[in-house]
Amino acid sequence: MPWPKAGTLLLSIALVATGCAAPADRDPTGPEATEAQAALAVSNTWAVKRSVSPWRYQPVLGMINGKLYLVGGTRGVPSAMARVDAYDIASNTWSQVASLPSPRFGLAGATMINGKLYVAGGLNANAVGTRTLFVYDPATNTWSRKADLPQAVCGPGAQGAIAGKLYVYVGCHASLVNGRVFFRYDPATDMWVKRATPPVDHVGGSGTAVAGKFYLVSGSTADGNFTGQLDSYDPATNTWAVKQGIGIHPQGPAAAALGGKLYVAGGMSFEFETDSLLAYDPTTNRWTARANLPNKVAWGAFVGASGRLYYVTGVEYMQSPCCISGPSRLWVYTP
Repeated sequence: MPWPKAGTLLLSIALVATGCAAPADRDPTGPEATEAQAALAVSNTWAVKRSVSPWRYQPVLGMINGKLYLVGGTRGVPSAMARVDAYDIASNTWSQVASLPSPRFGLAGATMINGKLYVAGGLNANAVGTRTLFVYDPATNTWSRKADLPQAVCGPGAQGAIAGKLYVYVGCHASLVNGRVFFRYDPATDMWVKRATPPVDHVGGSGTAVAGKFYLVSGSTADGNFTGQLDSYDPATNTWAVKQGIGIHPQGPAAAALGGKLYVAGGMSFEFETDSLLAYDPTTNRWTARANLPNKVAWGAFVGASGRLYYVTGVEYMQSPCCISGPSRLWVYTP
């Protein structure tokens, strides 16, 4: 069937839920870390940390110098947030910092290069794709705008850094004008160049850079079908290779890199959120199931740093954007 426009796609996916009540086995307002969770973390476990308000979905998450930065998001399409919140890992506290120059949700990612945070693309308050590249400097708590992407995004993309350069996948279908594309940005020259086209579309999927290569996984293709394909990009040869597929998470998973592995968390399994965490090892070309997330989620934000994985919840199972009044929750995973 024809694939809906970006705004319609994001709204229809996010509103897929079985109700507005939270599961009975958890506090929907986001419990704080307990004494047991504050103790030395056990391998392959999740801990619940301090939540952040207000709730949002489709934000992006990055880390600089021991702080997480939660950027943008939406509370229901069409709308977008310019808000940025910083989480101090040492003190388990959140604080608001300088907002984005313009509201965005569904950004390609939040990537640290030379102590600054780069966020590309995203949809504006009218759910229209943008070409902007914003850069945050934590030393001055200010945002600046750099050279625009060569073309606007169509929805959530993917990005990551390799050798000091930013790589961005624009989440478009090949059937659209210019099709699916992949760009590289050089902060030293403030210039973009087009790189080799990925083998298939990954609209609504996810991806990031791991150990010098870029990975795209899951999402939908131009004909509206879902794909679990994993594609790997080698910047040395400017070529893509198809790797072992994931098989699930067709929409809204979150990807992060840690310890030379690609981690994929949550996502929509067609109509319902999932709670799985999978780890991909490039050296063996194999996926391994890890400890399930504390709840079933999709369209959250994910980053790996300082030996841990950090996930800020987006749409949780049994919660619909129509009814959210609580915060987004922060979960921390120890490999």
